[in-house]
Amino acid sequence: MAEKPKIDIVRFTQHVQEIRNIIANDGVQASFVGGIAVRAIQDKEPAPTRSNGTITDLDIVAIGPDPERIKLAQDDVARYRASFFDCPPVSLESVRFSNLPKRHYPLEVFSGIRCDSNGRYFLTFRSVEQEIDPATISLITRNFGEAKIETFPQETVLQRYYVRMGYLKPKDITKVEELRKYIEDTGGDHIDPKLYLPYIEFCQQVQEKHHRIVRLTKSYWDFDQKKDGKFSGSSGLLYKTIDIFRH
Repeated sequence: MAEKPKIDIVRFTQHVQEIRNIIANDGVQASFVGGIAVRAIQDKEPAPTRSNGTITDLDIVAIGPDPERIKLAQDDVARYRASFFDCPPVSLESVRFSNLPKRHYPLEVFSGIRCDSNGRYFLTFRSVEQEIDPATISLITRNFGEAKIETFPQETVLQRYYVRMGYLKPKDITKVEELRKYIEDTGGDHIDPKLYLPYIEFCQQVQEKHHRIVRLTKSYWDFDQKKDGKFSGSSGLLYKTIDIFRH
C-alpha cells in the first residue's frame, strides 16, 4: 500500500494560499468553509491533519459570478492539485445557477445553494427551498496562518454546520460549540440575527419533510463517529458515492 503523503504547516498554508489565488485570479467569488474557516475565524494555527491522521480537506463554495468562470477555476485548481503530490484534497463546490428549483437525487443528503438570474440565493435540499439574505454570504478576508483567505461571516459559518443536513453531525458538536462561544464572546461579524431566521426555518422544514433521510444519515454519522471518521471526508465512501450523483 502506498504511503500517505506527509505535509507540514508551511507547505499546507502555501497550498491554501495558491488555491485561493487561483480562484481569485479567475474572477470567482468563493468562500472557504468548514474547519479551515473555523480556524481562520478564531485565528488558530493551520492544522494540516485531523485528529485521525487524515489530511485536512479544503472545502470551498463558489457563489459567483457565473458557472463559466467557476468551471474555469475548478479546472485550474484541479491542474494545480495534479502538480503537487502533497496538495490537500480540494472541493470547490459551485452554487447552482437556475431560476427553477432543482430535482433531488436519490442519494442527496447534503444541502446546496441556488442563485437565480436576479441574484437571489436559496438554501436547497430535496423539496425544501428557503431564500436567504445575500448579506449572510458576503465574503470577508481573514488570516489563515501566513495565508489570506475569504470566508462567510462568522455567524454563517456557524449556521452552515446545521443547514448542511438539517442537523449537527456528532463529530462537529465540540467544534461548533467552541465556535458559538467564540462568537458570543467577541461579538461575531455583527450580522443582524434576524437574517438567520430563514436558516433555522430551513432546518425545521428539512427535518419535518424528510425525517426518514435525516434519521438514516444520523445513523450513518453516528456509525462514522464510532469508526473515527474513516468513512467521511473527501476520501470517504459516502463522499465518493454522492460525488457520482452530483456530477
